[in-house]
Amino acid sequence: MTDLANRLSGRHDLAAKTARVLQTRAKLAQERVNFVERERQGLPPVLHFNYEMMLDGRTRQRAVNYALVRIRTVLGSTGSRRPRVVAAN
Repeated sequence: MTDLANRLSGRHDLAAKTARVLQTRAKLAQERVNFVERERQGLPPVLHFNYEMMLDGRTRQRAVNYALVRIRTVLGSTGSRRPRVVAAN
């Protein structure tokens, strides 16, 4: 590559990196707005279903941050279909 091509390539890389940084900042700002709005609403649950706690990972000898639950019925459903919700946090 010529010197000019190297400089143009470097500028293109810098522009691409700058664009990614700006997109990330915009996404984080939007997530912050979403969080504040949900907090104003009293933090309603994202997933709302009737469940039975089978195993709480926090109570195990080596504590973990997950739980095993059995979903009884999805609220508002007739119960004819099994729920297909898997949530991990």
